[in-house]
Amino acid sequence: MRGEPEQKPETAEPGQTTELMPQSVHAGEIVKGRYLLERELGRGGFGDAFLARDTQLHNKAVVVKVLRDLGEDREWSRRKFQEEGQALARINHPGVVQVLDSGENFRGQPFLVMQFVEGPALRSAIGKNGMELNRVAHIVDHLGQALTAVHSQGVCHRDLKPENIILCDMGGGDEIPVIIDFGIAMVSQPGRTAPEATRVAGSYAYMAPEQISGSPGAPSDIFALGVIAYEMVTGTRPFKLGPGDSPVQLWFQQKEGVKTKPSALRSGIPAAAESEILKSLAFEPGERHAHACDFGNAFAQALRTPAAIAPQPAHTVEPRTRSRLAWMLWYLIPSLATTLLLRWYLDTSYVTGDRPLSAPETVVVFIAVLTVVAVLRWLGRLLHLR
Repeated sequence: MRGEPEQKPETAEPGQTTELMPQSVHAGEIVKGRYLLERELGRGGFGDAFLARDTQLHNKAVVVKVLRDLGEDREWSRRKFQEEGQALARINHPGVVQVLDSGENFRGQPFLVMQFVEGPALRSAIGKNGMELNRVAHIVDHLGQALTAVHSQGVCHRDLKPENIILCDMGGGDEIPVIIDFGIAMVSQPGRTAPEATRVAGSYAYMAPEQISGSPGAPSDIFALGVIAYEMVTGTRPFKLGPGDSPVQLWFQQKEGVKTKPSALRSGIPAAAESEILKSLAFEPGERHAHACDFGNAFAQALRTPAAIAPQPAHTVEPRTRSRLAWMLWYLIPSLATTLLLRWYLDTSYVTGDRPLSAPETVVVFIAVLTVVAVLRWLGRLLHLR
């Protein structure tokens, strides 16, 4: 049994990786004599990212990430920044952002030049009720393949979340998710997937229990992908950490397992797809999928079943109920109305004299009328078929 996590992991808030410090790089600067910084794109755990132009390559749009001075964490952050470049240099997959160049600016700050992936973050596509299931299947399938490529090179992302996944428009209505921000990635020998002891870093909401305990590995990324898949189909996460809650409470939630199944929050989710999500969220790493692509493929296939993709009617009526309703509408009601009309006519005519129709006579008239209506309906259908 894995030990409980320490009470004070380093990461203080969900969605953040470390304390942010003031930046010392500004838009308008030129890095390495060729990369013109245009505007800031955002701040990561260790560096500031800028949209830049490669002035020596037809002003091609690139991203330049510059390491900030993090004071006491300077040595560790510099090593992690270098490992990010090393990790990206190893991986060659369309679903992973590519590194193009590296070096140091005139201040001695390390920088990375990366591919500019244009598109919205996955976060912006997840509504309060989730996303369209066929689109979810497509994205998770691609993410599984990309993560497998990452893990095969001995890299563990450690901060997989919707904010670090860009939906890149490929044209023709197709899109692929691209994983970015390997700032706290763990880099080891290619093929190694076993957990390694390290300081706690990442985003709590997507952390696996062993990552909260300080021993992340490839299965931790699979767990994070499971949390993302759950969120994409339901619009919410399986485990929640309140503003005043300790990360240890999240660990205990994970240990107890998922309490609210995806199908309880959204109808139309196949049982097989739900089963794959729950397997990826297993507390023990060994109970999850062996590879991220195994999860992505199995989940996507289950979610692409016709029952999952076809729009669900707001209200369905059983076939037997429909047949009974049709029989009442087409035979019983017209026959009853005609019988009442005939009875009124016969009661007021000379056919029966002053005596009204008796109950048995009324039943006979009703059966006769019902028979006539049925014959007329049958003849009508016959003529329609011809």
